[in-house]
Amino acid sequence: MSNPLSFIDDTYRKGIRRFGSYVCDGLSTYASVPKSLEEEVFLESFGNTKSDLEHAYEPYETRSFFLFVYDHKEQVPAAMARIVVPDRMRNDGTKTTDDLRALWHRPLSSLTCNGVALSEQPYWDVATLAVNKFYRGILKAGLVSIAIYNSIMTSAMYCGVDMIIAVLDEAAYRTGNWQYKSPFSPIDGLGSLPYMGSSSSIPVYCRFSSVRKTLEQSDPNTAEVLFTNNNIGELLEHVDLTEVDRVYRTINERQSHVLDLENRSIDIETDLPKL
Repeated sequence: MSNPLSFIDDTYRKGIRRFGSYVCDGLSTYASVPKSLEEEVFLESFGNTKSDLEHAYEPYETRSFFLFVYDHKEQVPAAMARIVVPDRMRNDGTKTTDDLRALWHRPLSSLTCNGVALSEQPYWDVATLAVNKFYRGILKAGLVSIAIYNSIMTSAMYCGVDMIIAVLDEAAYRTGNWQYKSPFSPIDGLGSLPYMGSSSSIPVYCRFSSVRKTLEQSDPNTAEVLFTNNNIGELLEHVDLTEVDRVYRTINERQSHVLDLENRSIDIETDLPKL
């Protein structure tokens, strides 16, 4: 089987669509591609250095993967999203749920989305989301912005996940809801706080089944753009959903081989060696 990222190289090859949507494991060498854009945008927008990002996200690396859009003509990443998969034992332990506990003082057990407990359903954490500055703005953001949102939504649904959560800078929250007919809603009872260099960020969720149903009735064109792998345009190659599923399964299998030491107790009388 050929490497699905083999076209990310130093040559723009004839016959390849200009923009390609890709997935890679957080431990893959290809992760340096979306990480480079993440570092650029978060430094520019929020003052987060590479060291800041490594400190913040390194604890989640083994449960992370990246979705990203690559511009083959310019040989640069155009957009990216870092996805953190919850701990299988607790359905918890993502960057967002840990920060909601630490900063908003709300543990997973108290989080609800339109009245439904987050702990009782599968979800992915969109821990970071970034678009290259050269593809932003009314005239430029269309294809690239659509492509990264489409990759997130179609990938999650293909893997049987109906919800994403995130902490979004309020400007990004308003822009996303304006562009795509309000797919994001605040997590119940949570307001905005300063976060990761942003002066005001809000915890949000998107439940795909609900949003898709609403859009199919009110705006079927937007529903098709966000929730299907029908071609958005001749310049874009959609993400390979079977490859997303393979990466997701790899992360879950990797979790099954890691001892959950936080949930293990030690009996001092029987478990510790005698001196």
